[in-house]
Amino acid sequence: MMDEKIRDFIHKYIGYLIVALVSAVYICTAFITIQATGKSPGKIIADGAIAFLLGFFITSMLDVQGIMNGERDERYIATLNLHRETVEKISPCIDRLDEWCSEKNKENLKTQRIRILATEGLKYSDFFTDEGNAKEYKFKLNKSDKKSNKQLYKQERRRRACYLKALRVKLKAISAGELTSEGCKVENPYYFGRTKEQYERQGGIKNLVSKLGTALIFGYYGAQIIQGANYANVVWYGLQVASFVLVGSISMYNSYMFITGEYRGGIVKKIHSLEMFDNYTKTHPQENVKESEGKENGNCKE
Repeated sequence: MMDEKIRDFIHKYIGYLIVALVSAVYICTAFITIQATGKSPGKIIADGAIAFLLGFFITSMLDVQGIMNGERDERYIATLNLHRETVEKISPCIDRLDEWCSEKNKENLKTQRIRILATEGLKYSDFFTDEGNAKEYKFKLNKSDKKSNKQLYKQERRRRACYLKALRVKLKAISAGELTSEGCKVENPYYFGRTKEQYERQGGIKNLVSKLGTALIFGYYGAQIIQGANYANVVWYGLQVASFVLVGSISMYNSYMFITGEYRGGIVKKIHSLEMFDNYTKTHPQENVKESEGKENGNCKE
């Protein structure tokens, strides 16, 4: 219960906490002056390496924490449970799911091609068969057209480019394995977003680049108390840690939002697709199913 209250508090006030941390870091700079340390290249590399490792560790841990927080979110858990229940509901007809996915992939490809061709006023049936195979089509492109009617020539070139775009369009295809596992582009309803592994890999690359730059800065520059006090290094290291925590906090929040937003949204899309399949099996029962098989196959019974 206490952990839940803390999580809700952080989620509600994360923006204010980050602003407070940034403000505290800025106020601390009033007590020090930033200047080059005059360190040797070896010392700069050594100090920078330590700062790099510390910053990378802090951000990585907070990033993982953000994912864990997202996975504990009630909305995410409810979505996972609903997905599992839906998979269980359609399990009697699971053997038909691959065939249904294949048909939906064809329908989606046709829909996207129709949209692309429509931008130049082209008709789908003039360029593709009902099965999605390309027809032979010759465009009227020759030098005489270019000289006599430049407008027509340009229009034909645009149409040709439009046709080639429709022909080569690549879309995410759905499969039974993907729909029934846990883990969207507007123009492609069967793109379910990044997986957690893809998100962490992309975040890790950004983390490495940012920490390398930070390490070089903190390795080359140092700080001294303006009035000569002995706590310069303490304040300077404190600023480093504060900057690492700040970046890590942002990363943690982004990870939380990824799990509860994009990743959860992909699962919701899968649920909708499985519900569509379930409705399909009810309106299109399997033919030639024996009575004994029908009892086992639920909605797949004739």
